[in-house]
Amino acid sequence: SGYAEVTVGHDSNVNAAAAVSSVFVPGLGNELAIDPSLMARADDLVGLGGVLEYTHALTSNVGLTASADVRQRWYSQADTFDSRAAEVQAALTHRLDEQSLIQYSGRFSDYELDNASYRDTASLVAQWNRRLSLRTRVSLGGEAHRIRYRTDTTRSSSSDLYAASAGVTYVLQPATLTAASASLYLGN
Repeated sequence: SGYAEVTVGHDSNVNAAAAVSSVFVPGLGNELAIDPSLMARADDLVGLGGVLEYTHALTSNVGLTASADVRQRWYSQADTFDSRAAEVQAALTHRLDEQSLIQYSGRFSDYELDNASYRDTASLVAQWNRRLSLRTRVSLGGEAHRIRYRTDTTRSSSSDLYAASAGVTYVLQPATLTAASASLYLGN
């Protein structure tokens, strides 16, 4: 399956900047003016995007899902904020029995800003889920993420993230699928 999209619109804050022109600093007892180039900028935009997804049952209890997603955005005036995002991902789901399954997934994404590589990420995730009752499900998981910024000014923000998680979900109202969920993440 897949789809394509066309976006035409107006962004009131292209550069994700502060909406105020000055900031009061209590320690100095003074109000500091923000450089006008750092103020919020509005602009019109056009975007194109597309997603392809493939799902296939490998056996009666193992399934594969793979997808690719590309999005491009162009601004009429603030062209330094033109961007392209591309992502590929795959997930292998193994149903262990009627109550539990394990899912392994991988993802790679690349983000370009102003026609230059800005950031790429790679992720691996494994998660086990078990249904304890018709209303209660528990999960355990582990994940690793590698985030790399590609410009000289942002390269120091690159990071690696490793985490383990445990969670529980309880369906409060089956008719409306209203649920409460709690998760604990530990990581570095």
